[in-house]
Amino acid sequence: MNYGRVAKYYQVLSRMIFGDHLIHAHALAAENFPKGAKLLVLGGGDGSYLPLLKDYNIIFVDHSEQMIHLAQKHSHGQVEFHLADVFDFHYSYYDGIIVPFLLDNFNDEQCRNLIRLLPPCPIVVCDFPEKTKGLQSLLIKSMYLFFRLTANVAVSKMPSIEEIMTEFSRVKTREITLMNDFIQIKKYEL
Repeated sequence: MNYGRVAKYYQVLSRMIFGDHLIHAHALAAENFPKGAKLLVLGGGDGSYLPLLKDYNIIFVDHSEQMIHLAQKHSHGQVEFHLADVFDFHYSYYDGIIVPFLLDNFNDEQCRNLIRLLPPCPIVVCDFPEKTKGLQSLLIKSMYLFFRLTANVAVSKMPSIEEIMTEFSRVKTREITLMNDFIQIKKYEL
């Protein structure tokens, strides 16, 4: 997968479909941690939400050079940027990890491999529901088709995030939803 081709259009497309809800989801994810916390953001995207995270020390990881470049324009002084694949990144200690709209790019096995790499700290996952119906299902299918064509996303359905987190003894301790449960922010702890 490579979001570089859609990087400069990503925010416009996102706001057309979701309004400010995706940006708001990032802020809600960070609110799970005290101000000043050292937070790892995996798959940080264009960083348009970074001004809302100014009270945190952010380690920002994305594998798209174009997304990193856009994110740097939104950053405040306490953001450390890393151009890296999440499977190759050298993890350290963090007060928490935020995984915003990244796991939907992976199949179950890839999700397991990523969770296995992460240090034992709280993880907040922002993503779409594993099961949808009606218009939400149509939107998810359309998004997967679009990103398959533009960003080489190989999967066509959401991974089993809840099941995988349970396999790794990560318990869901908090859940917030937006847009009639279409955007989900879930905190998992050991």
